[in-house]
Amino acid sequence: PAIIGYNHGYFTQGGNARAWWEYAGVNGVRIFIDPSQTEPTDDLALWGDGVSSDATFESRKAALRADPLNPAYINWSYFTSKLDDRSYALGQYRALGMQIMVQCTASESILPITSSSDYAGRWELWQHYYASAFYYARYFDVTRYQMFNEPDHPNAGGITTTEWLLRLQLASDAIKCAISDVNSLYGKSLQPIVAAPTTSSQTYSPWGNVAVDNRHQNILFSTICFPLTVPHRIITAMYGSRWHYRLMI
Repeated sequence: PAIIGYNHGYFTQGGNARAWWEYAGVNGVRIFIDPSQTEPTDDLALWGDGVSSDATFESRKAALRADPLNPAYINWSYFTSKLDDRSYALGQYRALGMQIMVQCTASESILPITSSSDYAGRWELWQHYYASAFYYARYFDVTRYQMFNEPDHPNAGGITTTEWLLRLQLASDAIKCAISDVNSLYGKSLQPIVAAPTTSSQTYSPWGNVAVDNRHQNILFSTICFPLTVPHRIITAMYGSRWHYRLMI
């Protein structure tokens, strides 16, 4: 494999974690960052920022992307104050040349989408992943993300593949847009990689299937010529008793 790594544990100033990572000789790390650090408390009132349809979703998205540092669209002081708690560890991993994967689960309890017409919920999920990916790409060149860990696990709340797919499409589109905007603003050339979930069972079905089968649909569920939001290449590898699915957009 091109990348061998560990899940992030404790990595604090004054400790010996960096020496341990150097001794281990690995080149990858997966770090779990709970969206409850910033959600569901809204960074900007009102919830949904006025988004109530496909048209207003796309309008708000275009306005944010045209001026991503404008606090009228994202309350950056709020976001950065919440996300900075991992900045030391992320800086150390980057200095070590690690490939960093940010695992941030779009759980239904923290980022609710109550119905097919809940555009406010869709927007808040999209904005969360845009802001997070923008922050991590801007400061730490992070390009690898995972949107849900073990959706087949009993603790996942019974999320269905349909519900999971919508969240994957929203999150992957937001990540792609954020990294593209970071590249434009800061002269970088980062390429986003969004992973399908790690499952708790030794089978890829149905989670790997639904991602690959819908890889040519965007967040408006329109057919596109090239995969933009859902990854198009799947590689499986088994670690212990768990299958990891890595799909790249």
